[in-house]
Amino acid sequence: MAGNQGHRSDWISTFPLFWTADEHAFEGAATGYAPSGDTVIGSDVWIGSEAVIMPGVRIGHGAVIGTRALVTRDVGPYEIVGGNPAKVIRKRFDDASIAMLLEMQWWDWNEVQMRSATPILTSGNIDALHRYWREVVLDAAWSLGPPA
Repeated sequence: MAGNQGHRSDWISTFPLFWTADEHAFEGAATGYAPSGDTVIGSDVWIGSEAVIMPGVRIGHGAVIGTRALVTRDVGPYEIVGGNPAKVIRKRFDDASIAMLLEMQWWDWNEVQMRSATPILTSGNIDALHRYWREVVLDAAWSLGPPA
C-alpha cells in the first residue's frame, strides 16, 4: 500500500501553502507532501481494533498490534506492541523459535501442507512444526528437483 503524505512539522507552518498553483499568492511555494514510503505488513499479523499504523512503517511476520495502538516505528517479527506511541511489550516466542518460524515461512506452504500441519499450527509446539517442515515440506520440494 502506498504511504500517504503528511504535513511538514519542520516548517514554520504545517499548512500546505502550495495547495493551489493557480493562486498567485502561492506561486513558488515548495510542496510539503513527501512520500513516507510503503507500509508493509508481514504474514500472520494480528492488528487490534482501531489501531493506527503510520505510513512507511514495516510490521514483521507474526507480530501483534494491540487495540488502539499508535504504531509510529517498525515492529519486529513476533513482537507484541501496544500503547500510544506503541512500544514493545514482549516477544511472542524466544529468539531461537522466532528464527525457526521465519526460516519455515509456513504461511507460504501449499494447501495440502497447511491442512496436514493444522494440528501443530494450532499448538505452541514450534519444534514439532520445524520437524514437520524438514520431513514433509522440504522433502516435497526436493522431490520436484533441487532449487534452481
